[in-house]
Amino acid sequence: TSEGQARRPVLPGANRALRVAAALFLLAVSPWSGSRTFWLGIFVWGVLLGVAYLRNRSQKGSRLVVCFVALMTLTPLVLGYPPINSGLKQVFTANGFVRVLETVNWEQAPKALESRFLYGRLALEAWRQEPLRGWGVGQFEEIQGELATKLQIALGDWRDNANNFYLQVLADTGAVGAVFLFLALVLLTNALSSSDPTLRHVKSALGVLLLLLLTGPHIYFDEVRYLAFVYAGLVLAS
Repeated sequence: TSEGQARRPVLPGANRALRVAAALFLLAVSPWSGSRTFWLGIFVWGVLLGVAYLRNRSQKGSRLVVCFVALMTLTPLVLGYPPINSGLKQVFTANGFVRVLETVNWEQAPKALESRFLYGRLALEAWRQEPLRGWGVGQFEEIQGELATKLQIALGDWRDNANNFYLQVLADTGAVGAVFLFLALVLLTNALSSSDPTLRHVKSALGVLLLLLLTGPHIYFDEVRYLAFVYAGLVLAS
């Protein structure tokens, strides 16, 4: 387009149709996703989209943003209140809803998050034993029985990932692998650095995906990858 002219879409209405289709897709798959991280991603990206909308559409954006973020922060606390939580579980019975409600429940949260803390300890112990080069890619699951015995954890036949992508990188590849991963993320972030607001939003989508990796190796989970690309697609369509 020539300078000063607004760019017209090739297919009028296509952008809105894409956004609606993406939103319907998320609504269709989310109740049956057993991944709590998927729901965390929806929550965080929803907060980001709400903040961006309020900043762009309102002259009182700053005050509204503070109120909106405060409201969104209080929502899990309210949903976790045991009487409310129990009532919601009787209404929303899909696996994804039930797991999320159990996680935010004031009384059940420690039990629901137990595996995260347990496997975090195992991964840190693996890294402590091989801090520089790690145990080798994919070896964490092979050695966690020995690690559990040393830490006096009754693991039995239970085997899992580190429940944290970054801790698994440390356990498998040590500090060397972690440094290379960090450099790769820096290079990727720099490649997305631009004054173009679209690229800034795409970078925020990447940032939230990296945040979600704190709760597991979710680059291997289809629903979390879908969520990241749908969010980026919504931004590009806008």
